[in-house]
Amino acid sequence: EISTTFTPDVNDVVRTLAPGPDGTSVYVGGKFGSISGVPTFKIARLNVTTGAKVAGFNPPVVNAAVMDARYASGRLFIGGLFTDIGGTPRTYLAELNPSTGALKPDVNLAFAGLVWGGVGQVYKFDVSPNGNTMVVLGNFRTIDGQTRVQVGKIDISTSPATVINWATSKYDIKCGSSNNTKFDVRDVDIAPDGSYLARSASGAHTA
Repeated sequence: EISTTFTPDVNDVVRTLAPGPDGTSVYVGGKFGSISGVPTFKIARLNVTTGAKVAGFNPPVVNAAVMDARYASGRLFIGGLFTDIGGTPRTYLAELNPSTGALKPDVNLAFAGLVWGGVGQVYKFDVSPNGNTMVVLGNFRTIDGQTRVQVGKIDISTSPATVINWATSKYDIKCGSSNNTKFDVRDVDIAPDGSYLARSASGAHTA
């Protein structure tokens, strides 16, 4: 049944939901600038029963869309098109305090380049079950100066987070001739036991 009490009034697109740590809340990310009339920039934490914002979660202003979010091993990560959070540079990927929303220092990587044009971004990511490794997908060609076309692995157990020596050239081939295709990776999931990962892509556009 559709809840009749969870009724947040979000003023723009929601791109991702991530269960909160308490079983009663959800992190919401997207393009929005307000929820129920209250300024709320791109990421929020809402009560799943009432739709109200959870008190105390007040992140700094995220300057562009959040495309994905994950709460994993006590940590909250967001990815998207943003380049600045509360006046602090963050390119496409960041960690926030899951209780307060404050920007944390360890995830600060330099994503650069465009696959075939468009807008640079981290589109999707996943975190390994042990909380040590992140796989990121999106419109980029390098991470911290290392070639990682559309996909890369990051060690988030280090302080600061570091790029793992793992790469593939499989996503540096344009599948189709259409200029509408700017990048084609779409989702990633790491197996529950951490032994493998699965990625999906959109395939060719010919029109």
